[in-house]
Amino acid sequence: MTRQILLIDDDKDVHTYIQIVLQKAGYNLISAFDGNEGLKKVLSFNPDLIILDYLMPKKNGSETFKELKKSQQYKRYRDIPVIMLTATDQRPERIKQLLEAGLNAYLEKPFGSKELLNVIENTFITNKIKVRNQTLRKAVENSKNFLENLLESCPMAIITCELGGKITFVSKGIEDILGYSTSEVLGKSVYELLGTSKKVLTGPLESGDSQNKLVTNGIYVEAKSGIQIPMGITSSYLRDQNGETQGLLVVGQDLSAQKQLEKELLEKERLLAITQSFATINHEINNPLTPILGNIQLIRKEDSLLSDDHIKKLEIIESNVRKISNIVQKYNHISKPEEKNYYGNSNIFEI
Repeated sequence: MTRQILLIDDDKDVHTYIQIVLQKAGYNLISAFDGNEGLKKVLSFNPDLIILDYLMPKKNGSETFKELKKSQQYKRYRDIPVIMLTATDQRPERIKQLLEAGLNAYLEKPFGSKELLNVIENTFITNKIKVRNQTLRKAVENSKNFLENLLESCPMAIITCELGGKITFVSKGIEDILGYSTSEVLGKSVYELLGTSKKVLTGPLESGDSQNKLVTNGIYVEAKSGIQIPMGITSSYLRDQNGETQGLLVVGQDLSAQKQLEKELLEKERLLAITQSFATINHEINNPLTPILGNIQLIRKEDSLLSDDHIKKLEIIESNVRKISNIVQKYNHISKPEEKNYYGNSNIFEI
């Protein structure tokens, strides 16, 4: 596809000359004779390159260039390369300012066709590299922002440190878990922070076993408030592209919720075992109670043969047997036994 070059210059003879040169070189020329007209044609044609004269009436080249680069109206056209045509007596500091503002190249009048074409070709090449570098920088910046947001959002404490233990980076998770700000932790010893030894964090890593790339430990770490926090600590060496060890990566996870869940599950399992025991007790006690109560009732039918003292004792036995039976029956209706302190550290279940 033929490349389009927009020439913005108030001199018609310059247009005629450049048009002949560009047509022979395979380019298509778009002409504009002042800055305002040139900016309109940028919107209309979206040219591949702009050649802009510095000295023009109404709006000079510098003003036109600045509007192209700064106005939101031309935001999508800012990567179009621009060559400025200048006079030999143009002050160097002005050209330097334009180059720093993004001008791709300049060409002093008068110039020959070879000079013009060389500058155009070089500008296309350098601008392609410039745009590619800008794209790469933007991609790197986006990746950096993504990783920073990821680290800030991660509920875990991510720590990097030197081999000696000096902390060089820590994520916001450390504040959420232990209550320390990043400024309070940076430069401190990771072993002091976690209240553990180097051997615990790196011992298996130093064994030389290639399988030991990660070490995971469960420890209690004292928070800033003085509370002991259960944490799962995973550590690994940080290595460069040559495999050389540069430091240590430590990731800490708050296990408080997990520990609480484990505690609740154990309690549920304990209570389930108790209720199952109640069912067994119910069965085992009811079996002998039935004949005991039945025999008492048979004996009571022969009251005339019994003394008053015997009858009274039988009534006491029957009353206690029924009391035991009622207690056992209550076991059938217990879904969650309630404990209460009985004596010292002993607990009993409320029936």
